[in-house]
Amino acid sequence: MNARSPDNPHASSEFAGNAFEEYGPELHRFLMRRTGCTQTAHDLAQDAYLRFVLVARREHIRNAQAFLYQLASNLVYEFRMRERNSRVVFDSNLLETVDHLSAPATEADPLDQLASADQLERLLRPLPKAYRAVLLLRKRDGLSPAEIAQRLGFTRKTVYDYLTRALAMIRENRQDR
Repeated sequence: MNARSPDNPHASSEFAGNAFEEYGPELHRFLMRRTGCTQTAHDLAQDAYLRFVLVARREHIRNAQAFLYQLASNLVYEFRMRERNSRVVFDSNLLETVDHLSAPATEADPLDQLASADQLERLLRPLPKAYRAVLLLRKRDGLSPAEIAQRLGFTRKTVYDYLTRALAMIRENRQDR
């Protein structure tokens, strides 16, 4: 078995390594645009690399870049399907915390207001902008899901999904601390 043989695992990983060296940063940007999350894009790029390495008959790949992007597109599709089908647990205690923190300021001690604002900022910072906007319009401004949908150009289902996911992400972030 020579170094150029398709059955040589070292040649396969070298082939994949060269493709990733050439297309990796561009692929990461491609995945970022589709997922909106740096970590997810990084994970999917790693999965694409692994699948690329595992291709048994690389001599059939005419365009490594096109093949790599097709792998990445398939991974994004699989990721979205898993995300859509994943269960989200509703946490009413967390909802009350966000309600309390996003409530309009009262005439309480200004230091308490500052602490609450800082707490709210820490809770909301990791959320995608759309999730944050939907959550604040609902909790701080008291808009209904229909009003939020109209204001932001979303469907009501999207508003409900974003609210649920935002609360789930906040809960996960609080558990990590």
